[in-house]
Amino acid sequence: MATITKLSHTQIIRLLVVDERPSDLAPIMDRLQEPDPERYCIKWASSFKDGLLSARGGNHDVILLEYALSARFGTDLFRIARMSGTIRPIILLTEEDELDVTEAMAMAGVVDCLPKSTLDAVRLEHSVRSAVRHARTLSVLWESQKKLRCEVEVARKREGQLLAAITDNLPVTVGRLDAAGRVVEISGRGLAAQGIMPGRLMGRLFAELYPAAADTIAKAVGGTPANCEIHGGSADAEWHIEFFAFPDASRTSAVVFFGRDVTNRKNLERRLIDISDAEQQRIGADLHDGLGQHLTGTACMAAALGEKLRAENSPHSAQAATVASLINAAIDMTRGFARGLCPVQIEVGSLCSALEDFTFQVQRLHRVKCRFHPTGQPLRLPQHVALHLYRIAQEAVNNALRHSSADKIVITLDRAYLAIEDNGCGFDPAALSDNRRLGLRLMEYRAAMIGGSFRITRRPEGGMRAECVFAQPFS
Repeated sequence: MATITKLSHTQIIRLLVVDERPSDLAPIMDRLQEPDPERYCIKWASSFKDGLLSARGGNHDVILLEYALSARFGTDLFRIARMSGTIRPIILLTEEDELDVTEAMAMAGVVDCLPKSTLDAVRLEHSVRSAVRHARTLSVLWESQKKLRCEVEVARKREGQLLAAITDNLPVTVGRLDAAGRVVEISGRGLAAQGIMPGRLMGRLFAELYPAAADTIAKAVGGTPANCEIHGGSADAEWHIEFFAFPDASRTSAVVFFGRDVTNRKNLERRLIDISDAEQQRIGADLHDGLGQHLTGTACMAAALGEKLRAENSPHSAQAATVASLINAAIDMTRGFARGLCPVQIEVGSLCSALEDFTFQVQRLHRVKCRFHPTGQPLRLPQHVALHLYRIAQEAVNNALRHSSADKIVITLDRAYLAIEDNGCGFDPAALSDNRRLGLRLMEYRAAMIGGSFRITRRPEGGMRAECVFAQPFS
């Protein structure tokens, strides 16, 4: 810690006296030097101009400044000297003990105000020495502050180096965008394999390189945090980046952004979805081939028993026929469940047939009007694309049945989109609990897996519309 050296009586104090009438202060200055003429080195300036030149020279410890100079007030000289960088302590000399002047100049930085009418050598020496001690104390403080600023700058530099080391070795990147969405700062080479690196992005419009981030950036520029997913690559080496954008609270830029690689997580999620779909198909196949066949055999036996009892004129023949009818209804229900879990039509390339059968089963099981309307030429879809679209339609219809109290549902399939509309009471997707939003998130994820997007909105005439738009139409 810096220490403050006490003022020694043997140290020479350099005074600059700015006064148009040196004779007023000369007697006092003489008495000030009586004990030891070497203690003070006094320089006189008898005009505003000379005083300003001498003050700017800086070869003094204290300035004694006459308040009422004829050309300009001493306060003007004080202000100009301060603007030019003079930091020496200034003692203002007034004609009388003027309280208003004293308070105003103390606020401006004058260390003392002395009335010339009552000034003597003892009071002047006390004021001068206090000013020198004050100046030296400030000098020590300024040096400490300067040292502290240097230490803070070094700490910030180290933090920047640490951040760079982290972002260069982790699959993340951080940066700033201006109001136009241009990259003005970026750190991190962990996403270089995906093309997100400082050298490529600096000074570029982020949304031009990654259009999927355009809406997210626009929301952040408008003051609302947002996030999205950026993906790219080939079928063999696909990558996914989770992109976050926030308004810049420091106001040094418009947007702060953060990106992280979530490719492994997306691959794991895709694998879990594939496993779930495979398990549903297995259960559907078991229902169809196992329980369905068992019930079919049981129905045949019940029918044969009914025929035998009828031939014997047994009163129980009607009951046997009822049992056979109930078993046949159970067979129909089992086949309906099996088709929902394992839509075999999709496997042979006809999503339209699968959706047509699905709407029929919904009508039969839930007693609602459910229709399928294909438009245009039938689509030839890859099996995994057709399955995801089928599952989206399933989930959207189930949501309408559970949450909207709908009695009419229409599924439309076009070359570029799949839409599910209902006439129910509707709901606010943003107000759903996490458990109820799970189905929406799953539909969004399935849409993203086939390169599309998903959204659900209220219909003007009532009810909801769920829509999956393909990134590109299939032929």
